[in-house]
Amino acid sequence: MKPNRLCYLLLLLTMAFQTKSNNSFGVDKIEKIALSPAMLINEVAKGNAGFLVDEQGPKGEAPTGNRVTNWSVNVAEGELSWYLPANAVIDLGREHIITTVYLYDGNGIAGNCRINYGIPFRWTPLLIDPLTRNNAWTTHSVKSIRTRYLQISKETDADMREIVVYGYPVESAPVNEKANAPARIGPVLKNTIGINSHCGDPMDKVAVAGIVREYHSWHYHEGGFTRGYPGYPNNATQWNPSTLKSDTAKKAAGEIPAWNPNLKTGVDFDRYYREMKHAGITVFPCIQGTVPWLNGEPDKHSRHKPVGKPGSDPANPASYAAHADLLFQYAARYGHTKVPDRQLKLAPNQPKVSGLGYLDYYENWNEPDGWWGGRSDYFSPYEYAAMSSADYDGHESTIGPDKGIKNADPNAKLVMSGIAIPSVDYLKAMKFWFEHNRKDRKFVFDVLTVHHYCNAGGGQAVMTTGISPEQDNLRAVMQRIADFRDRYAPDKEVWMTEFGWDTNPVTKQAAPTPEVQGQWLVRAFLACFAGGMDRVAMFMLRDVKTTGTTQFDNSGLIGAVGDSTVKPSWYYLHTLREQLDGFIFQEEAETGNSKVRVYAFKKPATGEGIYAVWCSTSDGSEVKEYPLFLKGSPNSATLITLQDKQKHGVSQKLSLTAGSVRVAVSERPVFVKVDRMR
Repeated sequence: MKPNRLCYLLLLLTMAFQTKSNNSFGVDKIEKIALSPAMLINEVAKGNAGFLVDEQGPKGEAPTGNRVTNWSVNVAEGELSWYLPANAVIDLGREHIITTVYLYDGNGIAGNCRINYGIPFRWTPLLIDPLTRNNAWTTHSVKSIRTRYLQISKETDADMREIVVYGYPVESAPVNEKANAPARIGPVLKNTIGINSHCGDPMDKVAVAGIVREYHSWHYHEGGFTRGYPGYPNNATQWNPSTLKSDTAKKAAGEIPAWNPNLKTGVDFDRYYREMKHAGITVFPCIQGTVPWLNGEPDKHSRHKPVGKPGSDPANPASYAAHADLLFQYAARYGHTKVPDRQLKLAPNQPKVSGLGYLDYYENWNEPDGWWGGRSDYFSPYEYAAMSSADYDGHESTIGPDKGIKNADPNAKLVMSGIAIPSVDYLKAMKFWFEHNRKDRKFVFDVLTVHHYCNAGGGQAVMTTGISPEQDNLRAVMQRIADFRDRYAPDKEVWMTEFGWDTNPVTKQAAPTPEVQGQWLVRAFLACFAGGMDRVAMFMLRDVKTTGTTQFDNSGLIGAVGDSTVKPSWYYLHTLREQLDGFIFQEEAETGNSKVRVYAFKKPATGEGIYAVWCSTSDGSEVKEYPLFLKGSPNSATLITLQDKQKHGVSQKLSLTAGSVRVAVSERPVFVKVDRMR
């Protein structure tokens, strides 16, 4: 048989097989495709894009009648223009043939709504609807197209309330791998209770923590506040000592000194990280802000995206070459791998050393979703993903083998910058970017990190007054982030690295008193661990201004610089860390009392147990002689009470009666430690 005839027959067989395969998926029965909010990737991470598919109607009926909910991106944080066009992707999970699209046009804002399909980030236009109707469905019959993804793109904050799609699948449904995944065991609480801190904070007070998030500005190492620093690609980084600090008086007078690496006015970061490691504290730098020389203004630094040349695309990893270069140099010096001297970019006064082994984790920004500084500061999910891909490994080394932490130290771990709003949408959008812009599809962060402040206004966007962790349902907020990790990134850690309350009651993020600040902090740590967090760090060790009236001025455990105050919260956290060392969260126990909350922790190494017990109210509630049932038939029980000025708390033996003890419970947690727990 001739080769071309053989090829023709094979083609016919293949087409026949495909037709049979398609028929097995119901080509003869075009129907409404079941859409759900879980399928949505909100590309701008604002508003509730799930509203686009939350009123689908019965499966067997064509879309009729009014729809109510609307996806709007006109939110409290930032400007509406930042989030337009408002894009969202429907992931159907497998390839489908699409035949008809219905859009429900409400009675609000009009504007073109585009539906695209095909390969993400290389979309093919499908249809445009101007949304000029009122409370009506518009039917769009389309030439049958094959796709897994549909993109909805609104050029205005248009009132398009629902999308309904008809067609049929042409691939088998994906396997649910999560169904067979083993249950996740919580972290052993060692070096997991942390603080935010600065390199000059007193070490005896830093010792309250097992992990320290160190605020660290880029300008500490490159140029400082000087003129004449060469900048990338001719870096001359300084670590020991670091670069010249800003002189406020000279800046005010317009006196900006010339760059001189021989001035010994900076911090010795080699020493700082070495001391932290020797103290058994896990420290990781939160490398924040851009540098004066990148701004073109030697007397200023900012939170602007470090995109280099004007006009650079902030969604292109190559735009962040200078930042990724710094991350390489950081990991080369303090990571666990020796790097060839030729790859070290150092000022003349710096010794050529690498692989010091002081750091494991590196956080590459602070609150990239922060809106308060304007659009030049705000990272969209895709922009932050692009920078992080560069900072991780030079975007798979495409912008250079000497970019990103992994190219300097394969053991280094990239900590996602804590986002100001704990948004699953932001995480999901970044994951989507990585899957379609990296060949390895890798979700580059080793740690997923969020921030959240318990406030009656709902968080940082609209602050009114501080509220308790339970009133804000902090555990559920953390559980949503942990659930995302469990479903989409089970190999990652999840951290909560900013929360807290001021002690001046006039601020918008205040606890009523320093005593209540201590109570709420302990209860927040407990809620975060119960919600699935692996590490938790409060904001922050020191006050900024002890008597300040702006939120976060006095969220510290101790007073501001020059103020020797040590608040009750410092002692409470010291006791908490000491008591929970080596334990894992087990469960929330039934209490039989709506005011009382009990969390059980177990020490795997010994079988010991701890019960954290408190009233989850904020009205001064107390329960006298609360009967606490103890599992596992323990032989002994000890009560540990948090006490101001007592960093170990106060301990007393309890009498066991029929497997229970009686405890006086208040809004300040107490701990009941037993020698064994089931």
